[in-house]
Order: sequence, then C-alpha cells, then structure tokens
Amino acid sequence: MEQPSAGDAVRLIRSAESTRRKQLKHQFKLFNNGMKMTDKIIYVALGVSVLGLLIFTYASILMEPPLSKISALDTASIGKQIHVQGVVSEVHKFKGGSITVSLNDGSGDIDVFVSYYMANSTAPIAKGNIVEVIGELDEYKGKLEIKPKNADSIKVFS
Repeated sequence: MEQPSAGDAVRLIRSAESTRRKQLKHQFKLFNNGMKMTDKIIYVALGVSVLGLLIFTYASILMEPPLSKISALDTASIGKQIHVQGVVSEVHKFKGGSITVSLNDGSGDIDVFVSYYMANSTAPIAKGNIVEVIGELDEYKGKLEIKPKNADSIKVFS
C-alpha cells in the first residue's frame, strides 16, 4: 500500500474546506431568504394592525350613542354612555364652581353634573337653553344623573 504524499494530503484538505464553504454558503443563503420572507410578513402584519387601530380610533370618535328619551333611562343603563337633549329647567351652582343642570325633554327630567373644569370650558348654561349631552349614566343620592366625559360632550344651542 502506497503512502499518500504531502501534496495529496493538502489537496484533500483543500477539497474538504471547499465543500464545507459551499455547504455553509448554501445554509446561509437559505437562512437569509427565510429571514427576508419573515420580515415581509412581519411588516405586512404590523401595517395591517396599525391601519386597523387607526380605523377603530376614527370610528370610535365618530360614533355617538343614539339620542335617548329621558323617560327610557333606568338603573339598568348605569355605566353606559347616554345621549340626551332637553331644555334646561334648573341650574344649581356649587361653591367650588361645579354645576348641576336639570334637563327636560318632554318625557322626563335628569340631572347633568358638570365639573368645575368643564363648566369653565363650555358655553354658559342658563335656564331655558337647549342642551345636548353625551355622558355616562350614574346614580347620585338615589337619582340618575349624567356625567359628561369632557366639555366637548356638552352642546348648548340657545
């Protein structure tokens, strides 16, 4: 049996290195292509999610609860957003600057609690004004009342 020469050993090592480089290059190429596809999927998913959130936010701003008759409101609606319109029958001003407005829509009466900050940010409210309010229905001292979320939830017409 003939001994391999040093040149044969070098050629064998170079051939093995070349084969290994080709395998690594092939594996990297597969991995790299997979990452590009994954990146595309992530970007598309992220874009669709952001678009969905924008649409949801826009829709929630535009959506208002339907106009309700005051007589139809009861304790089952506590915690829900309510939309009413009526004539101001009474305005009670508190020492701290908050006010309670009593509204009558012809079917019943309800109080609207307007905090100091909202009272200073809305048009002045007086007896006889027509007022439209969107707010959360709550109960205070056994009576139903509406608590507007912000000054934009109170519209004074006259």
